[in-house]
Amino acid sequence: MSLSIKYDSYYKLKFLIQIVNLKYFIQFLIAMSINFIKNAIENKADDITHHAFTRYGTGEYPKEEFKVKKSSKNIRIWAGFEYTNSLLKFVATLCDGNINVNGVIITSEDLEEVLNKNKIEFTAKEKRGMRGLKKTEYSIQGDFKKEELIKLIDQLNKYYLFIDIKQGTREYKVKKKAVPKVGKETNKFVTATIDIKDESKLREEFLFDVKDSFNEITINHTYIIEKIDVDEKMIEKDPAKARLEANLTQVEASNKLKRPQSYISKAEAGEQRLDIVEIKKFATLYKKDINYFL
Repeated sequence: MSLSIKYDSYYKLKFLIQIVNLKYFIQFLIAMSINFIKNAIENKADDITHHAFTRYGTGEYPKEEFKVKKSSKNIRIWAGFEYTNSLLKFVATLCDGNINVNGVIITSEDLEEVLNKNKIEFTAKEKRGMRGLKKTEYSIQGDFKKEELIKLIDQLNKYYLFIDIKQGTREYKVKKKAVPKVGKETNKFVTATIDIKDESKLREEFLFDVKDSFNEITINHTYIIEKIDVDEKMIEKDPAKARLEANLTQVEASNKLKRPQSYISKAEAGEQRLDIVEIKKFATLYKKDINYFL
């Protein structure tokens, strides 16, 4: 008989992941996890966990389903955009031997040094969007040793890695190789197939608060962010952290400036050129001295 479970989890977060309450008041005390949600619940914050929540201000955010379905040999996983890096690393840690890699990293920053240092073969293609905004698409393809790939993922964890990997029956795929807009639905943005023998590790990382047996399970997460605490040292000359300190989401900031949300996103990524008039508007909105942004 097939057993299907729908499981709702509600997380109350205090940025930077300082106080967390989980429905059913389950508490865990273990080492740092690959899964950013598990780290948040355990009141632990690393770079990956912090990066996962910088897109948000205070408020309540229902998230996309995390769905798992088992067969006799495999386990299929579907998840939203925010699992892009954590699910990629999880699947990589399960692999044995060489892993086939194919994908891109899109950023305004120069990654050539870190890629060359790791002896990664890549092609770089410059792209320009509206208003001449410059960014680079780094394409990587080939077979990687497991340790090499995990090291690369760790070094580039602040970027979104739109990378497909495959090794034997284990596989991870990204639906679209681009960052979606904040608020846009991203159901099944990433998918993975792992071996049925990997179930215990899957439970440990992603199904840690599910105790029942199942053949299929759907988990619905809701983030409830009540307060944002930002270290002054972390917000120095950083427009994203200045926005968070002002208790504004990207959408709220864009509405107040009467600009599209992409304008705020690109300004924070260094992809939007700002003149002195625009900088003054940011300074006024975020209650900062103009010299903060210069």
